[in-house]
Amino acid sequence: FMHFDLSVNLDRGRALFSDADVRKALFHAVDRQAIADQLMQGTVIVANGPINPNSPYFNPSVPAYEYDPPKARRMLDEAGWLEGADGVRVRDGRRFSFVMLNRAGQADRIAVAQVIQAQLKSAGIEVTFETLESAAWTNRWRNKQWEAVVSAWYLPADPSITGQYLCDGPNNMTSMCDPALDELLLLSDQSLDFASRKQFLDAAQAHLAETMKVLPLYYN
Repeated sequence: FMHFDLSVNLDRGRALFSDADVRKALFHAVDRQAIADQLMQGTVIVANGPINPNSPYFNPSVPAYEYDPPKARRMLDEAGWLEGADGVRVRDGRRFSFVMLNRAGQADRIAVAQVIQAQLKSAGIEVTFETLESAAWTNRWRNKQWEAVVSAWYLPADPSITGQYLCDGPNNMTSMCDPALDELLLLSDQSLDFASRKQFLDAAQAHLAETMKVLPLYYN
């Protein structure tokens, strides 16, 4: 599944993205259905979580994250991010501007990033790009030296999402940490029967949707 990630590893990322309400506001400004229907020409399905709908562990009750630009702008206003003279929001002298890290040769991901850039601009958010060749991109991504990225995870048929979202998970590249989510993830990995494992994975998927650490975009 393709997803849009925000990182709190660097100083600017922590200042911009640590507030869950601000993350939600940004995600309300992204029209994922337009990305699926227009950019990807209807060949993909909008994702509301990391687990594919074909999986028995998929939670169909996870709420869809709606595209709502007026709500996005209102939430940013309420968080103190007000539009400046150039249209970019400012709070305490800091402009709401960040860098999206793109990998050269990944045309679909770069195209998605360009759509997100344009949609966030309408909400008063400035996004610039840095594009690196594959090895350099991977090095920066793995070492968590980035602020935002469009990327993809490939999950096995018997999915675990612990590595991606556990506070100290090996693939938690955003460094966002939630002890309540950790408990659900660890319980899901320790449960050997389907019913209990699904119960914990269902709860973990719902918790992810509520806290919006990342924005799922679509399932390939």
